[in-house]
Amino acid sequence: MDNHQEIKASPGLQKATGASPGLKIVLMTLSLILIFLGLWETDFFERFKTPEQKLEKVWSRDFEKLKKTQILSAGFSNIKKVEYIATSKRLKDFLLHYKKPDFSEKAQGQNLLEIFMDVLDDGGVVIQYDLIDAKGNTVWELGRTFNFKGKSFTN
Repeated sequence: MDNHQEIKASPGLQKATGASPGLKIVLMTLSLILIFLGLWETDFFERFKTPEQKLEKVWSRDFEKLKKTQILSAGFSNIKKVEYIATSKRLKDFLLHYKKPDFSEKAQGQNLLEIFMDVLDDGGVVIQYDLIDAKGNTVWELGRTFNFKGKSFTN
């Protein structure tokens, strides 16, 4: 004699079997994409980025930091024009094709912001800011150096 009894739940109380396999694949794919994008914004993938991508990121972060810490001259709120001077073809191409910090040029501004960029022997980049007033006097200047590990502007 068999002592096992089969217990059946009523149709309204049956346990849900979960999402369909197709939905699981879509959710897993979206999760992986979000993880990848999150890692891309960190320094995890820095070794895979080009020197131009690295410079674009660090220059933007650095300029935002300079604004927040009030290191910039008050004259930065009155910039009429920004002029770039790059010493290498690769830096000139960078200036044409990559995003630069927003220096907020104004038609009624009074100052010229001159930005000089040079490649260091080790592949880093120096950026020199010179703020020049309407009379042609340099009223403020600051130099920043960005070093890169691995791929650099010299290779």
